Amino acid sequence: MDHSEQIEQAFTTQAEAFEDPSRNRVFTSDARWVFERLPLTAGDVVLDVAAGTGHAARQLAESARTVVALDATEA
Repeated sequence: MDHSEQIEQAFTTQAEAFEDPSRNRVFTSDARWVFERLPLTAGDVVLDVAAGTGHAARQLAESARTVVALDATEA
């Protein structure tokens, strides 16, 4: 298995924990504080690179016209 495959496997294995507030407060419950302070408007387009499970993109979608989430893994 090459390095890229190892990275993809590691992040895919960890994906479930990214969505669990008891294991990852930074990107779940605590992230809202940061996102609420972004000066987004209903016409903005947001690009979320290394989006992981898309948690940030889903929250930002409430404030922008479009959010595009990209990640190297399927998680």
